[in-house]
Amino acid sequence: MKSLRILALLAPLIAFTTPPTRLDFKDAHITEDYIETNEGGLLENLDFWVQGKYIRYFRSAGKSLVHAAGQLRIEYQGMLFIGDRIEYDLKSRSGVLYEGKTQSGSFYISGKKIIFSQMDSAGLKVQCSPPVKIKTLLGT
Repeated sequence: MKSLRILALLAPLIAFTTPPTRLDFKDAHITEDYIETNEGGLLENLDFWVQGKYIRYFRSAGKSLVHAAGQLRIEYQGMLFIGDRIEYDLKSRSGVLYEGKTQSGSFYISGKKIIFSQMDSAGLKVQCSPPVKIKTLLGT
């Protein structure tokens, strides 16, 4: 009987998401159009995951969008990013990270906007919009 109650409580989450999207939200608020948390959570899909204080996941009318902010940590194509907020479309695999930062080799890269977009069949691209700051590990 206990497992039946747990299944009944999880039914809205199961119906809302289809693999491979995985949600782990603390104190989630669920509506017909979205799931959100203001208490922290994690959303994972293919080669993208985001962890943050506020996450809202929209899934309706053929769209699959993520808006997140607060203590953000993002992994995209194996690269780790931090930033203030992100708007990302899971279907088109594109989005914008605001006030973002990452590291590539011995370089730290930051920009007002970091744009994730699908390039071609070979992969995805990441571009920073001005002002872009690049520093080495030595600070030069």
